[in-house]
Amino acid sequence: MKSLANSWLVCIYTLLETTIAVEREKPTPEEFAQKWRISGHQGRNEHGLTLLHIAALTGNDPIVRGLLEGRRQGEPWLVDKMGLTPFQHGMYGSVATTNLFLETGDIGKEQIDGYNTWGAASIHISSEYGRTEMLRLMLANDAEVDLPKRQGSPYAGRTSLHCAALRSQFECCEILIRHGASVHARDAHGATVLHMAALEPLCLVGNQDPNVKMTTMRMLLEAKADPPIRNDAGHTAAELLALASGHSASELWLALCTHDPLIHIN
Repeated sequence: MKSLANSWLVCIYTLLETTIAVEREKPTPEEFAQKWRISGHQGRNEHGLTLLHIAALTGNDPIVRGLLEGRRQGEPWLVDKMGLTPFQHGMYGSVATTNLFLETGDIGKEQIDGYNTWGAASIHISSEYGRTEMLRLMLANDAEVDLPKRQGSPYAGRTSLHCAALRSQFECCEILIRHGASVHARDAHGATVLHMAALEPLCLVGNQDPNVKMTTMRMLLEAKADPPIRNDAGHTAAELLALASGHSASELWLALCTHDPLIHIN
């Protein structure tokens, strides 16, 4: 899995590097195919990527549109070596690219809620990275709001609200709660969304506003998230907050301990 992931990172870097040159040149479909050394709409490169995969991933909407127009309705969607369809690649890109796929009427719920190699669906990725417009689009197309990450995968059982809370993506939290996301869902380790919000992210992914963790926590508490719940390791969210960041006796910690929603943000 590690070597596969490393190979995939190299592939992504190559795609992005080449895309800069391709965008400058605005190639025709034939030139695009020649640039990537792929023959025909079903041809593949060494990573199993077709022209449609590459066009979707790089956000080349004119090429995506042309390839989709030449595709037969109901034709099976090809997957790459990571098990992803072109539509799933498009969801890593722009909303406009994703809409081109949806407009075909040939994207079913199995793709909208489909998992990638790491057990995450588009709704998890959009929530974790704060992509509000993509999240709204997925929900408008019947994405399952409480879909758990695939069992047996890293972070199994986490819902989109877990993902948004972990990264303090409070706008995504608000959207998800408005669409009925459960604040009581628990992942494979018994963690609730409050446990996620209490954790300090281990990498610089997420909202970096200094007050945003408090905003996120307040929103979850106002939505009736339950602070006394313990995860499988026996910790409440308040205890996890103190262990992870030393924020004992802070406003966040006190709010969790008293079970009262936060009234204001410093």
